[in-house]
Amino acid sequence: DRDLFLQNTELGDFPIKTFMASRGCPYPCTYCFNHAYRLLYQGKGKTVRKHSVDYVIDEILTVKGKYPLEFVKFYDDIFVHKVDEWFEEFVRQYKKRVSLPFHCLIRANLATEDMFKLLKEAGCYSISMSIEAGDPHFRNELLKRNMSDEDITRAFDLSYRYGIKTFSNGILGLPFSKIEHDIKTIDLTL
Repeated sequence: DRDLFLQNTELGDFPIKTFMASRGCPYPCTYCFNHAYRLLYQGKGKTVRKHSVDYVIDEILTVKGKYPLEFVKFYDDIFVHKVDEWFEEFVRQYKKRVSLPFHCLIRANLATEDMFKLLKEAGCYSISMSIEAGDPHFRNELLKRNMSDEDITRAFDLSYRYGIKTFSNGILGLPFSKIEHDIKTIDLTL
């Protein structure tokens, strides 16, 4: 019940609101709860689930009808996994019915030119991409991110090309790491 928070806190007057179009993540990152979530719900249906586009758009419009809303933040673990029927419908409906700038989270190894074209078309202003570690060994062996330096630089290049602001997340001070590893993480995200 959003009204519990939005009517009783300053968040109601704040022009940015958060939404989730999906739940769950199929990736095995070691620092995240999703691997435990998948085990907990194993055999009980899909652990990665999306609301229908209509549901997501209606929820945003309901909030917009009651509270100030100038910017939307989607906090799905991964907002868009691929360019598919759901995402194409989202772009059409969001652009037509909501038409507000938004922020979302994506994975660098999933980024494609078509994805960025559609994100831009829909009104995406900014994205977050978790890089976590600049050193491939720490990123892929310790954290199980399973993405290459090339995936990361390509995703950042696409973001720049399409004029979408990009935030990245990195973890400093990983077990067994040295300052050189932390500097490599910072360098990769610049």
